[in-house]
Amino acid sequence: MGVSRSPPCFARMFEIPALSLPISVPRCVDLHGTIGLALVERDSDVMTKLLEDWSHPAEQPYGLPSRRARALLRHLLHGEIADCRERAILRNQDGSPALKTQPGETMPAVSISHSGSMIAVAYGRLAGLGIDVELHRRDRDIDGIAALAFGQEERRLVGEHGPEAFYRIWTAREALSKATGRAFTQVVDRQDYFTDLQTEVTQLVIVGRPLTILHARPSDRAYLALGWQSSA
Repeated sequence: MGVSRSPPCFARMFEIPALSLPISVPRCVDLHGTIGLALVERDSDVMTKLLEDWSHPAEQPYGLPSRRARALLRHLLHGEIADCRERAILRNQDGSPALKTQPGETMPAVSISHSGSMIAVAYGRLAGLGIDVELHRRDRDIDGIAALAFGQEERRLVGEHGPEAFYRIWTAREALSKATGRAFTQVVDRQDYFTDLQTEVTQLVIVGRPLTILHARPSDRAYLALGWQSSA
């Protein structure tokens, strides 16, 4: 695994709709396409309307936060996929969301996350994509979770900096695991990935695959990470 902590130049790479809460992202030139993302309050009027207008009947068995996230994602995709209203967003075998496709179709990679009152979604024509949002909870055993899941240096940072380090690392590991397709196995593999708490962007090479992780703080209580793999 290789790690680079020098922020690359992004820009105009991110499409964040007006309905989203603010998300601070780097801005500069990038040539690898666009990622659409949004962060919305679960109980907001916007989210209630989206659930009414953009739900799909095949998603009824899912929990309400998951259905809200799928409605938000489908709304974002309507400019990309003409018939997205008719397409369910189901689950792959690993539990990750996936648009229903026809033979021969290539769909954007999609990712969803929800925590407490927040719902986050992302999409892009990439080899891999992952988003994670977490709200700080005082009752969470951050030291215990870090001991079970994080690398040695990451655990030291949590011990020194507390929740600030824990949630930054945890969201980044979640986003990374979704982008690589390794799911929860990578979240808890006890390897060091995120050992710089200052950089906005971490670049990794894992099994020859370049990955980028963006770290963001949408609010005092919220931590967000977005990960993507540009090439297969």
